[in-house]
Amino acid sequence: MANEATEEELAEAIRSTPSLNSKFALSGAYVTERLAFDLERTIAAEAANRHHASSNLRWAAQFVRFSPFSFILMAVSGSTSYGSASKSRDLDFFCVSPKGSMWTELTKALIQARIFNLIHRGAPQICFSYVADEGYAGGMFSSEQGPLFAHDALQAVALVGPTRYRALLRKAPWMSSYYPRAFAERVRGSEEQSSPCHARSVFDRIVEALLFRVVSSYIRGKSALLNRKLARWEQPESVFEVRLGKDYLIYESKRYRKLKHRYEESLAFTRRNTGTQPVVQSDSSR
Repeated sequence: MANEATEEELAEAIRSTPSLNSKFALSGAYVTERLAFDLERTIAAEAANRHHASSNLRWAAQFVRFSPFSFILMAVSGSTSYGSASKSRDLDFFCVSPKGSMWTELTKALIQARIFNLIHRGAPQICFSYVADEGYAGGMFSSEQGPLFAHDALQAVALVGPTRYRALLRKAPWMSSYYPRAFAERVRGSEEQSSPCHARSVFDRIVEALLFRVVSSYIRGKSALLNRKLARWEQPESVFEVRLGKDYLIYESKRYRKLKHRYEESLAFTRRNTGTQPVVQSDSSR
């Protein structure tokens, strides 16, 4: 919602708007369609998803403790960060590495995730769905990325580097034009102390370049195989695109791209009817 509302304000808006009240009902803590089929089962399924999301957060904290990471920032993202995750979904992470070492740190993390899942059979599959080095991440957050990116960023749960994540959000004042309350709450707190930059040796740079070629090829091949399986299983919404470079790796499903489009359409409709326009600030040329 571009115009944020409390639960009480949302409930009153539904009750007092005939077009909404005729379609939706308030069932305890849920907004439901009045004509929803098997409402009790729908609510029970959502309660199960909320329980699963809480379980995922505990697994995420355990994974972070499992082995020391060199990522300077690790945050739970995706459906778990929204508090409602089905068992079929992965546990998504947003990670930031020191500049110039993304593929080195990602390779370590992929190995650690594999070992963790082998040891803990009941754990969800771990997916590093958005990984970037600090230079790329800073550029992305500094420039306008749209309402869904902003919403996802403000929902993420930072387990490693929470102060650094707050500093990253401060580079994105454009988010406050979409979600002013949430943005103000997330950036509130102490400033991050700047950390010293360490020059990478020639050996480190060679290893990083080699891992970029090898691991990126592995990821592309594995993703192509998984997409074929998803198509064969008739799950077209789950088919995803892999975008990667020397300083970033991003997975984006067809479902996510559709949702991004719906957010933008909804926001444009709201602003046409209210006459409001976003105040976009950017300090990046990326």
